[in-house]
Amino acid sequence: MVATMSVIVSPSTLFALMERLRETGAAIDPAEAVDAAIQHWLVTTCTAQPAAPRGYPGAPLPAAVAMPSDPSTAPAPSVPRNVTPGQGWTEPERRKFRFRLEDVAFD
Repeated sequence: MVATMSVIVSPSTLFALMERLRETGAAIDPAEAVDAAIQHWLVTTCTAQPAAPRGYPGAPLPAAVAMPSDPSTAPAPSVPRNVTPGQGWTEPERRKFRFRLEDVAFD
């Protein structure tokens, strides 16, 4: 069983197809030519080479994942931080300049 379907084709495209079939002396009708063109398009797009990878062409990302049970990995050393606020930061007139990340990043 052959399924049929109506497809909108511009008059210029249909005229060019009819002229091409007439020039080449092809023994197929326009419906068969359209079917052959679709089959050719499907084959060429499925077998086409993938596009070159996009993005930064530098070093590849490391693919290793350190598991906690792996003895070859060690935890990163902790660096002490100075967490004391700067001079005047706790004064009431400066509090209006403090923002939480949630308040400004997700507007």
